[in-house]
Amino acid sequence: MDFQEEKSVEIKTEKNHFKLTLSLLVILLIISNLLTVYFLFNKKNSEINLENQQNINIINQNIINGTNSSEEEEELATNEIRVDWKNWLAKISNANEIFGEKTSNLNESLLNNQNFIDNYGSLYEFVYNRVSFYNAGTIAEGPYQGKDLYLATLPCEGPCLSNGISRIINNDGELIIIKNESSLNDENSLVYFSYGSLFKFNNLITIKNLEDNPEIVNIPNTNNKFTKAETDPKKILSDYNAQEILSNDEVTIYKDNVNNCYIAEQNDHSAINYILDLNFVGEESQDPSSYFGLKPYKLNISFDDNSDNNNEYLFNKTFYFSPDVGCYDYANFISNNSQIKKTGETFAGDAIYELADINLKEQANDQKSLLQSMYDTIYSPEGQDKPSFSEFLADHPVLFWQDPFGKYIMFKNAKYVPPVEMGKPVIYLYPEKTTDILVKVFPNNGLTITEPEYKNGWLVKADPEGNLYNYDDQKNYPYLFWEGLGLNYQMPDKGFVVARENIIEFLTEKLAQQGLIAQEYNEFIDFWAPKMQEKPYYFITFVPQEQFDQLAPLEVSPKPDTIIRVFMDYRALDQKINVQAQTFKTPIREGFVLTEWGGALH
Repeated sequence: MDFQEEKSVEIKTEKNHFKLTLSLLVILLIISNLLTVYFLFNKKNSEINLENQQNINIINQNIINGTNSSEEEEELATNEIRVDWKNWLAKISNANEIFGEKTSNLNESLLNNQNFIDNYGSLYEFVYNRVSFYNAGTIAEGPYQGKDLYLATLPCEGPCLSNGISRIINNDGELIIIKNESSLNDENSLVYFSYGSLFKFNNLITIKNLEDNPEIVNIPNTNNKFTKAETDPKKILSDYNAQEILSNDEVTIYKDNVNNCYIAEQNDHSAINYILDLNFVGEESQDPSSYFGLKPYKLNISFDDNSDNNNEYLFNKTFYFSPDVGCYDYANFISNNSQIKKTGETFAGDAIYELADINLKEQANDQKSLLQSMYDTIYSPEGQDKPSFSEFLADHPVLFWQDPFGKYIMFKNAKYVPPVEMGKPVIYLYPEKTTDILVKVFPNNGLTITEPEYKNGWLVKADPEGNLYNYDDQKNYPYLFWEGLGLNYQMPDKGFVVARENIIEFLTEKLAQQGLIAQEYNEFIDFWAPKMQEKPYYFITFVPQEQFDQLAPLEVSPKPDTIIRVFMDYRALDQKINVQAQTFKTPIREGFVLTEWGGALH
């Protein structure tokens, strides 16, 4: 073999070695990649399996603890219940069915409290008789499944403590107030305080299927509708004198014929309010507080003389202490269309009326007509002339609109809402020891006269005998004196008819029954008895203290232990009439005592 051939064989051999080496490297690379993929795949599976196992452990632990890993499902499971409602409310006639023989747990501090007993009867009577209990249904889903659900109602009659409804779960004798679903839910109120430890409160639970009434209910064949009020129910439907006026597949609307409110029934038979949507009612007054909780509104109407209305009118009957909203001032004294006449129209074309007979009375036994009564009580500040009666009539003092059910709602011009002038209210202070006391009073249409001068309140030093030293003018006074105005005052219907010659004897008896002592009621009689000597009889009534507290709120610091406020109104009579008598429970004067008396000036 020559050199050239030998070289060629050597080169060929080197090429074969190179190819073999390259092939081995490729094979090793493939094997390495396969091993890497295998390792990563198994590692991922291990992580997934570990995570799944952790999730399974969490789920198992949640099941053990009664919870669920989903926050939404946890809230649903924990906070909501669904109730199978009864077709009718089963009133529990014997409260022992609820409480058993647990009266020993009732709050001992009230058992022998004479003031409580004088106002509400015995504690047993208060707990077992004033509060009504009903079995409303059984919990079908959620916490406390299978347990009964009760309603407890405290109607606003007599002393109004906390009118409303509580919804209560009976958990084998443990009574749980569902606070979110109760309008009567103040844990510190006298109602629950008196029950001692018989109740517990739950702040989380809600009832899934309590209410399904529509927000808006159209009234057939009209442009009007009802809208659901944003208030919590205070009563059950059977508490009302309710008459069905509208029914469809979704809801039945009733009218309460006592207060002229509109209501519907929830699934648990409680009543919710609906408001009659008056499409011609415009802007609300900027200062509705001046009208004792009522809101004046401008009416979007035009009169037949082509003038537009610029006055504000009142047409509701809702007060601060009323349990209902959407109550209307219906003119039930209008018996036929000849008593009214068209005076204008709403922008929707509905007729607006006023009285054709200006001598029409609201009540058959009223001394004066509706319009004359309003005119006579117009308040004219000193130095200003009172409008003439014809000017008063031209200002459209009372308007009427016929509702979709054929009845007339009355709209009173807010300028002529009868005010009450609070005559010589005087305030006596009897602290247990000599004390500096700040007194403020807020009649809802302002003060007119005060003695001593009122400078954002009175700051006085008072002793237990009732002597007052006023820091501002450095003088001594027997009491604090004020006069003021309260708008939209309504005289109570109950009271007494007293012959003129018996006025002093009558006042002595009734003022003492309301807690005044001799010095106080003698000064009252000295001021008021001479004003009731013209006619042979007088209708005399006393405004309930909770109502007077709204007409003229009082702030006192330090706060008295006993507050007695007596406010009288009266009307002269030519002959005796029959009225329903008022009753009084004499308060106990204890601790720091504040008393006040006054009356309506006519």
